[in-house]
Amino acid sequence: MPTSTNIAILAGQLVVGGAEKQLYLWLANLDRERFNPIVLTLHPGFGDYWEKPIEDLGIPLFRINQRNNRISRLREIRRILQPFQPQLVHGWHLFSGAYASLVAPSFKAKSLVGIRNIYSTRYNSLELQISMHLANAFITNSTSTAKEFSDKNRKKLKPVYIVPNAVLEDFEPRESVRQKLTQELGLRPDALWLVGVGRLVQFKHFDELLEVAASLRDKQCNFHLILIGGGPEESALIQLSQQLHLKDCVRFTGEIPNAIRLLKGFDIFCMTSFLEGLPNVVMEAAAAGLPIVTWQLPFYEELLTPGETALMAAPGDRASFEQAVQALINDQHLRERLGAAAQTQVTEKFSLDHYIQNMTKVYETMLQPKPSPDKK
Repeated sequence: MPTSTNIAILAGQLVVGGAEKQLYLWLANLDRERFNPIVLTLHPGFGDYWEKPIEDLGIPLFRINQRNNRISRLREIRRILQPFQPQLVHGWHLFSGAYASLVAPSFKAKSLVGIRNIYSTRYNSLELQISMHLANAFITNSTSTAKEFSDKNRKKLKPVYIVPNAVLEDFEPRESVRQKLTQELGLRPDALWLVGVGRLVQFKHFDELLEVAASLRDKQCNFHLILIGGGPEESALIQLSQQLHLKDCVRFTGEIPNAIRLLKGFDIFCMTSFLEGLPNVVMEAAAAGLPIVTWQLPFYEELLTPGETALMAAPGDRASFEQAVQALINDQHLRERLGAAAQTQVTEKFSLDHYIQNMTKVYETMLQPKPSPDKK
């Protein structure tokens, strides 16, 4: 492999999010003597959070104009990559993976496509169909997603690499977070603080969490629920909170860049999403030592052990979810035991070093020349 291999990474977006943070961690820690990266974003003009940090790494970032005509966008990507002549084109998100698959052959490059959420939700998408026909390989952070993908595509099987996310222990001290949020959000310092973090989109099911909060409020539980994130469902969720008369115990913060650093200030982490790859925010909550309540689904079980390092309810069973949260509210020893166990499990298994080593191996494997056929 050449000393410095040109790598083009196509990102669907660079907003605050787990997938985008993993991209930044890869770019910040890859071996620049072996890989020479550039990044193209398909979501320009919105001031996406990770654009500036990537540019601050000294990595060229190109913004591809949004157009209704996908052929025009493909031509612009090809024009930008022409002088760079990449040897690997990596579509970081599934959406951008279609463009990576289409453009790579122009440069005799390999194409790698990321699948970062539950695969079945995108099974009939045009992006996936294009990638299935043209991509050289796929990469995912989740064993369950990889299995589902392989089971569905036995006739067109392509290599699927699994690289679990990295988790960092970079948190603000608990007392400073609590003092800050007590003042900014009007929280009671003597209450237990429940937190949910993520994009406010439908499949995250934050409405379920609001319903749980309403029931716990009726049982005189002393708590606040803080929802950190923005998104298209924000107005609907605020309206539901008002309908449930949750003004005194629920707070919406909107999007907070690098909100993960605040996690140690909370007492219980709740995750109600049904569709994930390997959920970064759950890893980070565990790394912060928070007890976690979520659904018993494969992508959560890849991270945590039900009953040992997290409490998991049957998917969609709101009453069981509520019981798990109430058990943690009522039992400080249980909170401390589960939080400590989750922290140990996650930090040992999902280190940054392992992530960089695994990503490097995938790129090296992709870039290996095919062996010459034996001459007869």
